[in-house]
Amino acid sequence: MKRVLIFAALAFLIPNPVLGDDAKDDGDKKKETPKVMLPGVFESTRVHEVKFDTKQVASAKIKKLVPHGSTVEKGSLLFSVESKDYNKQLKEVERKLNTSELTLKETHFGHEQFRETQKLDRAAAERTWQAAKESYKGYLEFDKDYAVESAKFGLKQSQQSLEYLEEDLRQLERMYEEDELTEESEELVLTRARRAVESAKFRLRNTEVQVDRTLTQTLPDDEAAKKEAFERAKMAYEKAKLTADIARKKKELELQAANDSFNKEKEAVDELRSDFERLVVNSPANGIVFYGELDRGQIADKPSTLEVGSSIAKDQVVMTVVNPRKLQVRMTVSEKEIGELKAGMSGIAKPTAASDRELPVTVVSVDTVPYAKGKYDCVLSVKGKTDDLLPTMTCTVTFDLPDTSGDEKQEDGGAKTDKDEATKKDQ
Repeated sequence: MKRVLIFAALAFLIPNPVLGDDAKDDGDKKKETPKVMLPGVFESTRVHEVKFDTKQVASAKIKKLVPHGSTVEKGSLLFSVESKDYNKQLKEVERKLNTSELTLKETHFGHEQFRETQKLDRAAAERTWQAAKESYKGYLEFDKDYAVESAKFGLKQSQQSLEYLEEDLRQLERMYEEDELTEESEELVLTRARRAVESAKFRLRNTEVQVDRTLTQTLPDDEAAKKEAFERAKMAYEKAKLTADIARKKKELELQAANDSFNKEKEAVDELRSDFERLVVNSPANGIVFYGELDRGQIADKPSTLEVGSSIAKDQVVMTVVNPRKLQVRMTVSEKEIGELKAGMSGIAKPTAASDRELPVTVVSVDTVPYAKGKYDCVLSVKGKTDDLLPTMTCTVTFDLPDTSGDEKQEDGGAKTDKDEATKKDQ
């Protein structure tokens, strides 16, 4: 029994090599550095998008075209378009421009005629206004007082005429009363004198009524009419001036609009003429030709339909010329990964076309604003041999992430030590 216990104790004390290896493996696993692997694409740092950069030509058909993937030199032909439709369009707009130029000349001539007519109309309005002012001024300064004076003087004349006739009648009656016998002729003279006095009295009463009406009705009415005529003439003059100014401004605006319209047409014709040079497009740099445009360094999923005879539109990116010797890596990362990748962090890129090659890469930038939902842009610089790699080729990039497990353990250990220290103090 004692031997069994001794052997058992020895077995417990002697280290087991199998158990030791397992513990070592567990330790190595715990010490492995966390990594992140992300897909990337090689792209050129010198990319030139080649557009059908016309001003007036909306579309055209391809006449000549270099093949996709061609290596071109700066200044060499990339593509050209048919000029038949262009020549037809140019001829049409030039004809319209000539017509517009004649219309503009006619408009300018009409404007000059309008200005001269306005001068005559303004002069006529001035004369009419001056005549109205002089007439009203003459009425106030002379005609009104003269009318009153004339009415009163007419009344005075009627009164004097009556007085003269009455005096003549009295003289005749006195003279004939001295005779005892009145002859028949003398009686006739007296009758006529009496009738003349009676007529003079009637005329006096009529004159008195007329003068009263003149002073109380006619003259005030005339004065009101003269004043109204003066005010109307004043308003007509002011209206004529305002109307003339408005008409002048309208004509000037019409003339300016005609000038602008003509200049716009002329500019369009000039742009169309300059488009002739854009019907043949040469390469802006040395590089490789890709049909269409590259999206974040990647070519489209579907093959391009660009070929001789196909139509291209104004401002369309027809092809892209890239320098294959100046490469960088572009990646799309998730929101979680932008927190793990920092500018300056180093990693290894393995090209898909040469998976045994490891290229050192460094994070240049990581966008914090997504270009699409949950997708962020990340750019890496590349070192090493890339001569046999081309833009649009893919790779896998691996980064070693900082190990934060040690920090967590240290924090846990620190907390335990604090607790132990507190326990010791309590003891």
